[in-house]
Amino acid sequence: LRRSNWVVPTFEDLLVEKECRIRKRICQVFNKREEDFVTLKDYNDYLEEVEDLVFNLLHDVDVQKTNARLEAYR
Repeated sequence: LRRSNWVVPTFEDLLVEKECRIRKRICQVFNKREEDFVTLKDYNDYLEEVEDLVFNLLHDVDVQKTNARLEAYR
C-alpha cells in the first residue's frame, strides 16, 4: 500500500487554535441562550462578559482573575 500525502489539518495560526480551545472551555460553563434572560440587554451583557473572558485568556490579560471569574460562575 502506498501512503497518500494526506496530513491532519491544523490551523496555521496558533492563536486561532488557542481561541478555539478557550471558547470550548468557556462554553461548557457559559451556555445560556437568549430565552434564558428577561431582557435583550441582560442577554447582551452576558455575551459581553463571555467575550471579555475569551479576550483576557487569549491575550494573557489578568489570567488568574479571569479564571477565578470563570470558576465563580461555574
